Amino acid sequence: MCSVPSLTLSLIYLSLIGGTNWSPMEVMIGSISRLSLISMPQTVCIKVPDTYDWPLYMLRDVFVTVTLQTPQVGYMDEVRPISPLVSVIVRDLAFRQLPDRIENMPSLCMHDKTTSENSFSFERFLALFYPRVSESSKTLTNVNEVNFTLHAFPYSCLVVCRATNQPSVPLTLLVNSTSAFNEMNVLKFALGLLLLVFSDYLSQTITFYYFSGVGMAIFGSLVIALLIFVRMLPLRRSGTVLQGLFILLGSTFSLSCMLLEYVRSTVFDLLAANVEYTTIYVVTVALLSFIFLYWFHLPDMLISRYPRTLVVMKYLLRLIGATLLIHSLYLPFDEATLADLLLSVFFNRLGSKIDQAQSWSPTMASYAPRMIRLLFVILIVLLVDLCECWRLFPSKHKRRRRKSDWLPSVESDNPVSSTFIPGSPWASSSPYGEPAIVTPRYQPRKSGHFIPIYVPRSARGDFASGTHYGSEKKYDHHSRRSIGPYGNGYYRSSTYSYDLLTDDED
Repeated sequence: MCSVPSLTLSLIYLSLIGGTNWSPMEVMIGSISRLSLISMPQTVCIKVPDTYDWPLYMLRDVFVTVTLQTPQVGYMDEVRPISPLVSVIVRDLAFRQLPDRIENMPSLCMHDKTTSENSFSFERFLALFYPRVSESSKTLTNVNEVNFTLHAFPYSCLVVCRATNQPSVPLTLLVNSTSAFNEMNVLKFALGLLLLVFSDYLSQTITFYYFSGVGMAIFGSLVIALLIFVRMLPLRRSGTVLQGLFILLGSTFSLSCMLLEYVRSTVFDLLAANVEYTTIYVVTVALLSFIFLYWFHLPDMLISRYPRTLVVMKYLLRLIGATLLIHSLYLPFDEATLADLLLSVFFNRLGSKIDQAQSWSPTMASYAPRMIRLLFVILIVLLVDLCECWRLFPSKHKRRRRKSDWLPSVESDNPVSSTFIPGSPWASSSPYGEPAIVTPRYQPRKSGHFIPIYVPRSARGDFASGTHYGSEKKYDHHSRRSIGPYGNGYYRSSTYSYDLLTDDED
């Protein structure tokens, strides 16, 4: 009861002095700080050494241990010191939630959000896919300690509020902060990077489709087995919920998310409780599904009938990889601030007032992290696509090296050109002559270039006695242009019908 009058007096005092700007106390990561709680509420922010150190902390979590110390008021039996029992409330919140002026600081302790751990919420479901921004509250006394797990970017803060019915004694707060890699974020980052780099290769590999089919078969069989298993148990409530899977998926979105959360927790609990049976079941289903897919060639039929499956799978893998990559990092800026800035620029371009953007600030504060990360996912996919196009586009240097003098020479009686290799008309089944004999007279300047050592000879006639190949020679009638991989030339279409026959024809 004594905290309410003191809070009122502090508000009156701050209103009289007019209020001033303030900055919270900062604690460096990897240090132990001792802070005196002179007034309540008190704000402590965790600060990284420098903004340029973001690559070192983008995958790290900050572990904070808070301890409360009180002065000794006497001794019990002249041996053990005694102190009054004092408790405070410590909350962790994002840096953007702090007020700009000091007179608004007491509002942080007026409304305390308490959420149940067992209750389902849409934010808890989405916390599986993007970094957590927690707003939990913990009670700290002088006989215990509390631990918080925060993210390094943007700066996270702790707010210390005085609990009710507490004596006014000087308090000291010990803050010990350390950092360590988040294993889940590291795993998501590595997997996302691999999917981005090898998305094109995986989409064109038939083995990937076989493994994808095996994975889908395992997951689907686990869901079906879980439904059958719960149906056999005398758990009517759980059976009813699981049997309504497809019905609830067509209803409201909140019920669908609640069902997915329930199924996920139930499946994980059952699999963790029976590891041996789960391993045997997964191996058996994987083997049977692979035999089924290999026997009927289902992935091959899918790709042959629907060639665009390769393109769809490539961009799907890139989207998954970019999503895992972005949602595993702690961004060095506040998403809500960036969203407000982009919204202001958008309204300025349209000639509207800034007040319209300011009215959207509560909505932007709640949906800004997801929208900004979605924008970054799209940008990463486009960047990877542009890099792939640049890699596949032949540069001038590559085209110049293709026409350099390391190409093998041709031993023939053709006085026009002796360095061009004939194109497609001089195949082994062509009736227009025999391919030239290629000798490796010139070697490549660098290793890695392919040199054709020979061209298969044809049994049809002699090249020297037949029609010769020339790059600039013009023929009278029915001349066609030959475009080969090494040069362009002309060859004469034959006037006799028997010359058009190939080796495979009668």
